[in-house]
Amino acid sequence: MAFERLSFIDAIGHYKSAYEKTTGDVSVALRIAESYRRLNLPDSSSNWYALIKDSEVDIDPIHYFHYAEALLSLGRPKESKRRYERYQLEASDDRRVVRRLEGLTTPDLFNKESARYTISALPFNTPELEFSPAYYGDGLVFVSSRKRETVVRATYAWDHSDFLDLYYWEDAGVAESHQVARFRSEINSRYHEGPLDFFAGDSMMVFTRSDFHKGKVGKSSKRITKLQLYFAEKARDGTWENIKPFPFNSPEYSTGHPAIAPDGSKLIFASDRPEGEGGTDLYLTEFVSGQWGAPINLRSINTKGDEMFPFLIEDYLFFASNGHSGIGGLDIYRVRLEKDQNTSELKNLGSPINSPKDDFGLIMAQDFSQGFFSSNRGEDKDDIYSFQYLPPAHVVVTGTVKYLVDDTPISDAEVQVLSDQGISVKTIITGDAGDFSALVPRNLDLRFIADRAGWNLAKEVSLNTSGQRDTISNVNVYMQREELFALVAGYDALTDAPLVNTEVTLSKLGEEESEKAARPLDGYHKFLLDPGSRYVAHVMKDGYFTNTDTIDATMHASGTINVEVPLEKIIIGKAIKVENIYYDVNKSNIRPDAAIELNKIVTMLQENPSIRIELSSHTDARGSDVHNLKLSQKRATSAVNYIISQGIASSRIIARGYGESQPVNRCKNGVTCTGDEHQQNRRTEFKVIALLPRG
Repeated sequence: MAFERLSFIDAIGHYKSAYEKTTGDVSVALRIAESYRRLNLPDSSSNWYALIKDSEVDIDPIHYFHYAEALLSLGRPKESKRRYERYQLEASDDRRVVRRLEGLTTPDLFNKESARYTISALPFNTPELEFSPAYYGDGLVFVSSRKRETVVRATYAWDHSDFLDLYYWEDAGVAESHQVARFRSEINSRYHEGPLDFFAGDSMMVFTRSDFHKGKVGKSSKRITKLQLYFAEKARDGTWENIKPFPFNSPEYSTGHPAIAPDGSKLIFASDRPEGEGGTDLYLTEFVSGQWGAPINLRSINTKGDEMFPFLIEDYLFFASNGHSGIGGLDIYRVRLEKDQNTSELKNLGSPINSPKDDFGLIMAQDFSQGFFSSNRGEDKDDIYSFQYLPPAHVVVTGTVKYLVDDTPISDAEVQVLSDQGISVKTIITGDAGDFSALVPRNLDLRFIADRAGWNLAKEVSLNTSGQRDTISNVNVYMQREELFALVAGYDALTDAPLVNTEVTLSKLGEEESEKAARPLDGYHKFLLDPGSRYVAHVMKDGYFTNTDTIDATMHASGTINVEVPLEKIIIGKAIKVENIYYDVNKSNIRPDAAIELNKIVTMLQENPSIRIELSSHTDARGSDVHNLKLSQKRATSAVNYIISQGIASSRIIARGYGESQPVNRCKNGVTCTGDEHQQNRRTEFKVIALLPRG
């Protein structure tokens, strides 16, 4: 049937004949209304939709929405509101109707800046379609279905119009010029060519065309030719060559309406692919490592309606939609693209850019002061209009003062706005979220700096407020704390040489939780300290005994405390004396004063988990050799048992009594010595007998 083939002009004739024969079949009337809707003839479609208002036939609620859309585009908001409300009763989950009703109840929101615009129709418009201009050289390339002289004219079954072609208006800066020429023949074909965009200094383009490449026409499984995207390169002689399809085209759905970054790194396009939100959605893809990435649906923008005709200026995206709050039909919106495909708050450009009819295909200069857009607001079909914008004298700048390290917002900071000559323009205090907002003069070079007790300015912002942007957002001023740091390093206790590949942890005195520093710089480990606290630094290195040092931050508010900790190298078998281990005469039990010293060995073993030690006990030469050997073994065993009782694994320590066999001086059997000389031999020692790698 003609309707299924999208031949709506033919379908209307067939359905009208059927309507007369069936004496007013509502389902046939709806097909006529739908056909007129597809042809974008709201006056005719509304007349046929009107037949459903008193009908008792069960119909699809979407027809009430389409009826409301037609009435809104005809400037009949009250009637439109009733149809939207009827649709909302049966389709409460469709956010489009909520947004439409919001627009109808707050119409003044769309008229705030209407007096600042001057709108003019371009001189080359015809009774046929002209839309979607794109900047090219000193002129515009646009889409048109205007009549052209050919031996055989191909017409489009949809509405019997000529197929869309691309045309070039060379004198875009001359208002009275209306001389246009058909664009390059290697781009225009006998089928549709539509919206396009240029990049790489106008040396490359991406354009919309019916699925036609290398002389072959593609069709979907329903035998319908969809729109596709193609890339082309400009040759030295001005022709376009090397035409290649976009890798994510599909014959099953349309892909078109490109907007590409000037360097070709980012592409936004419209598509009705099945995974979308509904209707036509906008998608983003990025050119990385020589290829386009998988398209990402811009879900923060897209609705169940149509989002199409994108245009990019830096990170600002302009597009047309009939799914957001607006004046009627397709309205033009602006949004700022953020990281991870998020967006700022949507802004309807308002009247007179937008009207109750379809407004779309906007492009504009970098400073937002002038541009062009398409609309069917006139007596003809789609036409192209120019606009001039006189910006207000002031612009609103919003931003946040943040901590440079982790982006934490800083409240109660004083933000000073200065001219480039250093003259104060405004001073603001940030709120609880570190936010500020300032109304500042337009067309100035400004500096934003911040100040707060205990903080220093880390990064100021320079900003030029020229251009149309009534609000400049996301101005971030960064600050750095007046912070207190510790720089901790280890050095060899014997050679005084600095040590590399050390590991340092820091904990507040009396607390178990510790902090490990990041990768050291020049051997120093950096820690942020809390003024008023005391800390313990543990310095470790393979092959060395761990050592600690205390850091007193109570006497400092900011700055840097340098801490250098000596580490003693571990030498297998080297005896190390344990001071002040005393036993009662001929006794081996651990006295309280000895326990204090043995606890130091417990700590040493805890801090050096990779070592295995021998703890030895020695006596002087007085008494029999056998007695002294047994006594020293009992004392060594008693000391080791105490250490094991404190949580040290028994496999890490052994006890060995040497009696009087290893004197440190001349005091052997038969030698007369003083009491102090005998005392030197009554000792407890330990030595490392095995060393395993750390971890």
